[in-house]
Amino acid sequence: MQPNKRAKLNKILIIITIILVVITIICAISYIIIKNKKTEESYEDRVIAKNYFMEMTIDLHKKEAKRDGNQINLKDEFDITEEQQNLILSSETELLNFFADSTFEVNIKEGVAYITNKYQTKKLLVEISEESTPNFHAENVDEVQKGIYILSYDTQKKARAAYENLSTSNNIKNIDIDTVSKITSVNDVSQTVYGSNESNENNQYKSLGVTKMGLDNYQKIIEENGNPSDVIISTIGYGACIDNDYFVGKIDENYYNFIEDSKNVKETVPQGSRILEVIKESTTHNVKILPLVVVNNENYTTTSAIVKAIQYATTNSDVICYELANNENTIIDLMLKKAFTENKPVCCATISNKDLNGDYPANNSTTIAISSIDKSENFADYSGKGSYVDFSAYSTDVEEIFNKTSTISKWSGAQYSNAHIASAIALIKTYHKQYTILEIYNELRNWCNDLGDEGKDELYGYGVPDFSKIQISDIDNDMPEIQEIVYENNTWEKSKNIQIKANDNIRIFGWTVTNSDKEPGKWNHVETLTPTLDVS
Repeated sequence: MQPNKRAKLNKILIIITIILVVITIICAISYIIIKNKKTEESYEDRVIAKNYFMEMTIDLHKKEAKRDGNQINLKDEFDITEEQQNLILSSETELLNFFADSTFEVNIKEGVAYITNKYQTKKLLVEISEESTPNFHAENVDEVQKGIYILSYDTQKKARAAYENLSTSNNIKNIDIDTVSKITSVNDVSQTVYGSNESNENNQYKSLGVTKMGLDNYQKIIEENGNPSDVIISTIGYGACIDNDYFVGKIDENYYNFIEDSKNVKETVPQGSRILEVIKESTTHNVKILPLVVVNNENYTTTSAIVKAIQYATTNSDVICYELANNENTIIDLMLKKAFTENKPVCCATISNKDLNGDYPANNSTTIAISSIDKSENFADYSGKGSYVDFSAYSTDVEEIFNKTSTISKWSGAQYSNAHIASAIALIKTYHKQYTILEIYNELRNWCNDLGDEGKDELYGYGVPDFSKIQISDIDNDMPEIQEIVYENNTWEKSKNIQIKANDNIRIFGWTVTNSDKEPGKWNHVETLTPTLDVS
């Protein structure tokens, strides 16, 4: 080969080599860039379940799925096609593919998938430090009390990302994922099972505790003497059939459903209406009932619903009748403490239930815990017991008035004991709206029949309150406010007609004539209390 041609060829080969090297470098750089480029994460929820659940199971051997023990159809549960459902049930790989890139956690053991989802409500509960408020990046921020927030997000993935981010913030004292739980209903026993089906002592009332605890006498005194303060009892739990004629004029219009975020408070558990029935029977016309629903018709509740209901009840009522027995929670503790500091008594039933860890919130130091007794003052087997029990009350003979198809005429249950004590507190507050929780507590103690061991015990607390002998002078010892004294003339005779008018809820109970400004030693007492007294 000629030298010129060889040199030309070598030059071409060098150029080709350089080009190939450049192309190789460009490809390598492009590969590295593509490989290291982060795909923008989507915060949209690819998998959404229609219903609340605590644990879902999918048995690939049996080709069946269950939600908290109840058989379900995956097609309906996740709004998918039958083909998709069959694909999920075909193998572990396909099942895992379906739940991939979601907030659902899947654990497969021996062909059975155990599935949970902590972020299904898309809410977080946060307590911040006093220094500053972090940026929550939430779609909705609800401050339920100073420093405590409920954060709502558009998607479950956003809620998870926010939890992971806020958990590392120095400004956060407590952070909880909004928990879904299934409420174990407090025992409700048909009277045919629990003792005889005898009539109440007084047929005017549909609950035995009204007469046994002297609540009828307390009501009579209030109605006769008038000037009662308006009192509101809120019930946190199951709702009620408030449209029933039985409750006309008794329901406060601010009722609300916090589990559905609506004004629908129709009972989700039949027990709800019977609890309101007891309160209605046990209180005077000035006492209104405020139903707050936190349990849906499948018995599911959320921590956020309970927290909002306690906050709402603390603001809008005077007494809180807490219908649930649920799991302990730090934020709920803070809400109960707030109610306590604002002197809003929270009455709780104590129950005997092995499915619950403890007896919460009855065992919380800020609540008033009520145990249950039957018509013979025996400790009821469905009642809880412990050092935290404060008082006991009757729990039997609650007449059925809403279920028209039922053959059961009466019910017994721990919740009815609780409703009686909440009602008694409302009656006390009628003339003592300003009373602290301690003053209310002592008033209940003063009228207790001690049961069981002497003093406070684990079964009955201080005993069962009985107001059958209470009088107006026991309820209000304030002096009457004299408005006017009228007499015929200025001449004093042996006999003179005098009319005295007063305006006070104790009214006039006695009179005397004296020419001294000192306390008279003897009073002429009158049998019938009246705002206007004519004496001679």
